[in-house]
Amino acid sequence: MPSEPSGICHHPSPRRRLVCMDITPQQLDQIKVFIEFLALLGGLGAFFRAVGEYRRQNNIRAFENFTAMTNRFNDSIPIQRVVKALNTEDEKEIRRLSVEDKDACISFHEEISIMRNSGLISDDVALYMFAHDALIANSSAAFWSNMEKELPYWAEFKHFCDSMQKLAKRYGEHWPAGEIRFTHRRSLYKDFIHIFTGD
Repeated sequence: MPSEPSGICHHPSPRRRLVCMDITPQQLDQIKVFIEFLALLGGLGAFFRAVGEYRRQNNIRAFENFTAMTNRFNDSIPIQRVVKALNTEDEKEIRRLSVEDKDACISFHEEISIMRNSGLISDDVALYMFAHDALIANSSAAFWSNMEKELPYWAEFKHFCDSMQKLAKRYGEHWPAGEIRFTHRRSLYKDFIHIFTGD
């Protein structure tokens, strides 16, 4: 009876035959390492997909916040009265503004500031789209003629204006045209930390 080829064993079942190769412990370890490597690649792929989806959703939320605020800005009659008066640079016109209208304008920009502090809009968007009228109001003596500027109620508004003024000076005449984004640029590491901790 001819001998079986070395390294091959046959399953004794009469219905089917299983051919198996002899595997050394070293080869088995290599196979385990390869399988673990594939599992690691799959995990990394899932992680990067999760980060990509997180960034996409974050950008969508930022866009929704931005459009909601621009609509409020454009549709608010009190805010538009303030904007119109500020852009005339007519001190008499600015002095005639009611405290209620000015408070509406200040409160709106404080909301923008809080959204910026919370990372819901970027510094560039806050400066480019919302800061112009706030900076004029903050530096206008006529605007504050019937309001006490140093009261703590306006602290967030003043903080917003100071921050935007510093950013505008940093850019000078070279604003980041073509680079403005709804959200802050963050590293992959920071996105990873934010996904798992919320910080």
